[in-house]
Amino acid sequence: MSTVIILADFQADAATKTTAELATVGARMGDVCAVVLAPVGKGAAFAATLTQGPIASIAIVESDAFATNGVAASADALAQVASAKGAAAVLIASHAFGKEVAARVAIALESGIITDAVDVSADKVATQLVFGGSTTVHSVVNHGTPVITLRPNSVEADLAAPSPSSETIAVTISES
Repeated sequence: MSTVIILADFQADAATKTTAELATVGARMGDVCAVVLAPVGKGAAFAATLTQGPIASIAIVESDAFATNGVAASADALAQVASAKGAAAVLIASHAFGKEVAARVAIALESGIITDAVDVSADKVATQLVFGGSTTVHSVVNHGTPVITLRPNSVEADLAAPSPSSETIAVTISES
């Protein structure tokens, strides 16, 4: 089965419900690998808060560059993990930080991007609401690995407790 990468979403060092929503949508397309981007020494603690959603595995990336270089470092690391895992899709929460990371990941992977999806089907067709919700659009990325941002609270999350495997992945984050 293919691997779908989700960027675990955290608030105050704990996973948000949005992470379970991303995992729920990702599980329709394949095995979900949640990527945890954490400061050095805190990856395992962050990963331990991933207690909901159909997450098959966790990839922990630790670097102090996430605090100093923010979006650029996060996108660089996420793109490297997606490439290494041969991701079928990359799902990220649709908020300011998530959309900027998604855009940079799409560029790094030479892929298309869909933002503000409210749902994604098993065949990677994203549903978007446009014009204030008066029109529904079904979109597909036709080049590369789909990078899709999902609006929080747009799908009902599978809140079952996962029992994922966990691994620490080393990446080289560019100075630029």
